[in-house]
Amino acid sequence: MRRLVVVLAAVLLPLAIASPATAKLVERGTLTGPGLSRPIEIKPGTAADDRRLNTVRTGTAVNNTLLEGLPDVFSAERPDGRLGPRYRIDWYEPGDDRPVVVQYVYPYAGERPVVHTPAQKNVVSPGWMRAPAYLKSTLRALGLPAKPPAQARPSPSPSCS
Repeated sequence: MRRLVVVLAAVLLPLAIASPATAKLVERGTLTGPGLSRPIEIKPGTAADDRRLNTVRTGTAVNNTLLEGLPDVFSAERPDGRLGPRYRIDWYEPGDDRPVVVQYVYPYAGERPVVHTPAQKNVVSPGWMRAPAYLKSTLRALGLPAKPPAQARPSPSPSCS
């Protein structure tokens, strides 16, 4: 019996400690930008929707921007080269209609997309990062154009504050 109590404590204690931090995790997102006739909702639903949502969350490292203690994968330095058109992802917590964090995604930036998370209220780790190549293909599966829209001009290079 004592062994069971020790095992349960070892399993449940970290969950109890982590629960305030996990309350900040994003539940869904909305992608807007050039070439989209309407916003793309990145949300849970079917198994495929859940996989895409988790892939975009992982590819943009959005949870790393919100939670202390996760690896800081962002840099203050903007990556070199042309980034192409800029898309915006508004991320939402469960039950809230106001974005908890805004990220900018440059899916057509060279071989791998670039993500910029500007400094904002809830962000503990702002900056720039080269995202995994799968982020672009996942966004395309959600409705992002295969090629950058012809009318889209390259976005100005926002500074990371």
